[in-house]
Amino acid sequence: MKVKFTVKASGFTDEERKLRAEARRLVSMANKRLRRIEQQNLINSPAYRKWVEDGAQKFSVKGKNMEEVGQEMARMNDFLRKQTSTVKGAKQYFKNVANEVGIKKFDDFTDLQKKLNTFFETTAKVKEYLYNSKEIGVAIGYQKIWEVVSDYVEEVGHELELTEETVLEMADKLFGSVANSEMDRILDEWINNL
Repeated sequence: MKVKFTVKASGFTDEERKLRAEARRLVSMANKRLRRIEQQNLINSPAYRKWVEDGAQKFSVKGKNMEEVGQEMARMNDFLRKQTSTVKGAKQYFKNVANEVGIKKFDDFTDLQKKLNTFFETTAKVKEYLYNSKEIGVAIGYQKIWEVVSDYVEEVGHELELTEETVLEMADKLFGSVANSEMDRILDEWINNL
């Protein structure tokens, strides 16, 4: 029995073959990171969200010419350079954000992501309410709103529920806080002018 086969020349130079080999290594690494983030349900990680926004295509160099391989390598390097592309980096990111906004208790990282989403939705609603109601929302920055929402989360001591009553209560606290700050500024100015 005779077996007939032909060897097809790839048409790539040695340098191009090495580049493609490196690209395949990066493909493997990047896709493994994506899979691990998905398995750990850390899909609100900034690196993962950016990947989704960019079309959520798995990384690949199969069937691509050298120009397309270069573009894919740039896309992979961008993803791989982000700290939140790893499970450890994503978890650390969520812990840092939780610490910054005052969320101290959570069951797991899925629970933490839900709480953070609720926190930022509430912050946005309060900012929107302030802007629409009294036109002072522009003067109040997100940092001040974060402080009030964070204090409210600590006072309530359980998962924040986004209701109209909650938003109004936080808006009232913001009004009071801004009024006190303005009064302090006026008094300081008056004392300095004495």
